[in-house]
Amino acid sequence: VDHSFHVINDEVDHQGPIHGIVASLRFAKAESYDACFFTPVDMPNLTSDDLMRITDCWQESDTLTVAMSDRIEPLFAIYPVAVVEELEQCIERDNRSLMRWIKSTKHQTVAFSKTACRNINTPTDLKSNSQ
Repeated sequence: VDHSFHVINDEVDHQGPIHGIVASLRFAKAESYDACFFTPVDMPNLTSDDLMRITDCWQESDTLTVAMSDRIEPLFAIYPVAVVEELEQCIERDNRSLMRWIKSTKHQTVAFSKTACRNINTPTDLKSNSQ
């Protein structure tokens, strides 16, 4: 097992996460990986059990697998490399909304609690999270 890490930069800055996802999927495809697992750094309540649960669901279907709390969580998801072309087309059409794309393509959702998927971006978010 290769435990090295690769830094994959967005090809375009400040255009939303779709560019980073596409860059990661291109890398994964070139390396003959099946998919990329994305978890946002601002969801610190995710547990290893949460990660295993979404992984298990993806392994059963090999389709786009997205976390769902009170809404779709496009950055807590497993994207198969096969969707890279669709996402590249979204970028070409200047349609960078992952939510809109996910709703229009084949996918499955995995339910998670609002607590597990809570975003913490500010000290205020952290404070409200601890109550």
